Amino acid sequence: MLSFNFAIAQNTVSGTVKDSTNEPLPGANIIEKGTNNGTTTDFDGNYTLKVGANATLVFSYSGFETKEVAVNGQNTLNVVLAEGVALDEIVITGSRTPARSNTKSPLPVDIVSAKDLVSTGQAILTKLYSTKYLLLIRYKRL
Repeated sequence: MLSFNFAIAQNTVSGTVKDSTNEPLPGANIIEKGTNNGTTTDFDGNYTLKVGANATLVFSYSGFETKEVAVNGQNTLNVVLAEGVALDEIVITGSRTPARSNTKSPLPVDIVSAKDLVSTGQAILTKLYSTKYLLLIRYKRL
C-alpha cells in the first residue's frame, strides 16, 4: 500500500493596523494575496489570520493606500497605512432628513461634500457611523 501525506505549512499571523497618527483602523481588510483567505481588524485594529508559509498580506482601508507585506515566517506584523485616497464625493443612503435629502426618491439619497465632512472633525470614516447614515461610499483619487 502506497500512501502520500502532503502538509501545507500554515503560519498564524497577528498584529495591529494603525494610521500615521498611531490610531487603530477598525474594519481594515487583510487578504492573503492570490487567495480568498482574509479577515478584518477589530475595534482596536487587531487581527489574526492563518496563512501559507510564503504568503504576502494585502492591507487595505478606505481612504488609505493599500500595502503589501511579505510574511517571511513572522508571527507578528504591525502595519501603518498612509492616507492616500482623497474623497471627492460621498453618496449617503438611509437618511430622510428633509433639509438635506431627496425624499421623493424610492431610496433616500444625501450628498455630502468633502468640505462638509472635514467640518465634522472626523479624520477616519468609521468614526462617522455615529452620524447614523454612512452606508455607501463612492470615492476617487484627486
